[in-house]
Amino acid sequence: MPRSIIDLNYRRGVALRSTNLSQRDILNAYGAYQWWLSKNWLNEEGGNHPGQILWRTGGWAADSELYIIGAAIRELHRNGTKRAAFEAKKREFLSEQRGNQTGYLFELLVAQLLSAGGNSVTLRHASAEGYDLDVLTPDGVPIQVSCKVAEPSEHHKRFFDANYRVSGRFKEVCQAQRVQGGACILQYASYPPEDKRPTRKVLEQCVAASRLNQPVGYTSDLYVATVGRLPHPAFAQSFSSDYLSYTFIAMQPVDQKAELTRVVDRVKKANRLFRPYTTEGKLNLTVIRVPTYLSIESARERLEQKFGGGDFSNTSAVLLLQSMITKGDGGQGPVASYHAYQYVINPGALSSWPTSTSLNLVQPLGYTGTRSPQAQIAGQTIQDNFYVYMDIVESIIVPAGTPMFGSDVPGVRRLIQSGDLGFAMEMPSIPMEFSLL
Repeated sequence: MPRSIIDLNYRRGVALRSTNLSQRDILNAYGAYQWWLSKNWLNEEGGNHPGQILWRTGGWAADSELYIIGAAIRELHRNGTKRAAFEAKKREFLSEQRGNQTGYLFELLVAQLLSAGGNSVTLRHASAEGYDLDVLTPDGVPIQVSCKVAEPSEHHKRFFDANYRVSGRFKEVCQAQRVQGGACILQYASYPPEDKRPTRKVLEQCVAASRLNQPVGYTSDLYVATVGRLPHPAFAQSFSSDYLSYTFIAMQPVDQKAELTRVVDRVKKANRLFRPYTTEGKLNLTVIRVPTYLSIESARERLEQKFGGGDFSNTSAVLLLQSMITKGDGGQGPVASYHAYQYVINPGALSSWPTSTSLNLVQPLGYTGTRSPQAQIAGQTIQDNFYVYMDIVESIIVPAGTPMFGSDVPGVRRLIQSGDLGFAMEMPSIPMEFSLL
């Protein structure tokens, strides 16, 4: 009979103690998040809004995300943003529509970056037309800022949903054949129809053949599947016999044309909305959050091509932003939040960006750079611009007295049984992506 799984109680903020943040900074940021959304709402029983789920979630990623959002609230409040402005953004954030949740939160996060960089920032009302933020640089240059989020696309969603089903078939096969540590790596050449993905029969043949501890390859016109077995972590005694251990990873090249068109469309929309407000002496800046599976460099190159053709004359510049979870040193270093930035100046803008005007940004947590880091899967670095689906569970038994900890590899869940204990503990894990950033 399967043993029960116990979720460990998690102390909020513990995972950030290895940073240079003080305990007071951490607690103040969490307090600001609670102040904005209200303690009663956050602790509402059965609440399923992403803001509530984030508040209940333990682990490094949730701690980091809450800190970044809370730090934004604190920064703006310290610099004069009134409660009414926060309430207006809160009403939109509490919407059931994902676009409103991420969009209005993104406005607050962009406002924080600009304010902490020494700029004066005013949040415009949620119903205001044209753009979202009024910014004044330390040099007195006024900037009208439009904030846009390029959410993961339908292409990405279809890929994710399809491989969720394939992963389910793979787990069922491993369970039926009593294989622990089974691993399936799928590499698609392009998006295949459902009947061209690995069938249960193919997976059964591959898993059965891999029981000889040799990886088995299967090639079709549209994908290559490699099926084998992986060992348990070196510190573990064995895999659990009560819970399945498996690795399923699927990769497919990003639909570059479609994804970049979506980024350009957001610039196009902001440019159209800027038109009535374009005036000499004011700059128009569009800030776009780029999906993590698309390299920020490719987005910059596409916009440079568009600007070179004379498009989007109401847009002075575009700032591309991307926030992700990564491990340094080629996947071998500690986990961290990484934030990539790219400025794209429009030389054909009606209100052109002066070469003497720089815009300072300050990120409250993590590392910053100008390039998307290479994608990492299960701690290994791969080529950029892939859709990735990953489902990995390590269910292990460790000797009595062994320290228990979750995997430091994003996307890996770990269940631990110790000695003769009659239960398993699911350790805090690190997700592949942030939930709201």
